Amino acid sequence: MALLLLPFLVAIFSLAPASHGFTPMRPAASLRHQFTRNLMPPENNEEAQARARNDARIDVRNLLTQRAIQTFVYLCESVRDPHSGKWIEDFLEAPNQLQYHGTGAAYFERFGGTWDAPLLEMIKRDKDVVVVSAKRSGKGHKGWSKNNPYLEDRYVEFNIDIDPVSLANRILSVREQIANEWKQDLDILGQANQQILESYSKMMKEQRDAELQGQTPGTSAFERFSMTSLNFQTSFTAQVSSPLRKGNFDLLCNLCTQASVHRLLRQLK
Repeated sequence: MALLLLPFLVAIFSLAPASHGFTPMRPAASLRHQFTRNLMPPENNEEAQARARNDARIDVRNLLTQRAIQTFVYLCESVRDPHSGKWIEDFLEAPNQLQYHGTGAAYFERFGGTWDAPLLEMIKRDKDVVVVSAKRSGKGHKGWSKNNPYLEDRYVEFNIDIDPVSLANRILSVREQIANEWKQDLDILGQANQQILESYSKMMKEQRDAELQGQTPGTSAFERFSMTSLNFQTSFTAQVSSPLRKGNFDLLCNLCTQASVHRLLRQLK
């Protein structure tokens, strides 16, 4: 399992320091073009096409960007700025970002399949203005009676400036924090895997002993330690975690499992 996690560690270690701001624009762009060439094999090779799409889906860098965007949308709502989050959802054509809990967001394929493609496209957009309409007075507003026929609803409009370059830069800052957290989380995952193997061996022995004694064996194959280990490790650190860290950890575990299964299947093929 340690060998299976190695590519994830290398990807996160290499991207975390460079994920702040857009200073390494040219290397990121060249990486995108190189990865895209590898991602899109000849169209007549359906098996290679399917494998390339699958590789993009289980790329830890894509999940890192996806969770950074979702976390940023959550932070916008937390500071009463849902308009920036709504603009991002409209740009991605992916509404209800905070309700989605999964890997392989569909918008990556639309933008080219690489981790930085949505952000590179975002910074190309011109500055925008979102017009917000708020009710100033009228029926049922500020204590006025809802049944008064002489009261008319009155609204006031105000503009909210949207700077896509600034949004992308702030998303990358969130991405850097999550990447640093995942360095620790992958270590926790490795420790949890070892505990699962030990738990599996112990429970299999207990089930065999129970069957020999004519007793009903337990139904669990092993104990689950991952989330418990995360809670234990983070409770002793002074660093503040990102707001969606537990969800990020859960999806990271799922992605590691998916990547491990696909790698094993390719080895056995």
